[in-house]
Amino acid sequence: MAGISSGAKRTAVAVALFLGLAAMAIAPIRGRQVRIEQTRALNSAKQIWLSCKQYAIDHNGQFPESLGELTPTYIVDPNLEAIVKGGPADGWIYTPGLKETDPGNPVVIKHDHIEVRLNGSARVLHTP
Repeated sequence: MAGISSGAKRTAVAVALFLGLAAMAIAPIRGRQVRIEQTRALNSAKQIWLSCKQYAIDHNGQFPESLGELTPTYIVDPNLEAIVKGGPADGWIYTPGLKETDPGNPVVIKHDHIEVRLNGSARVLHTP
């Protein structure tokens, strides 16, 4: 580093240290954001599942053929309405035509890394 003043060297080292510390701080923040997004998706999926269960109570144990059948009677939250009207393009996958008595506890609704099964159990599949 001939020709570079000691002040410039110190500044370069300080900038490098700052960038390193900033990079280390970003990872935990991103991890928290991912967990927040997963929690929101899990809560939405559980609310949709509960709406499906209510629908099934009113329709002899039969879940709706599409999530669109849940509005406006069973889902009134505008955020959930947008999800049930959005379909697979928005990352939500619904298994149509289930009955409360179906064997094997199939997945009712899935989004990215979460799923809710027929018995109401919900889980995060893996963390990206």
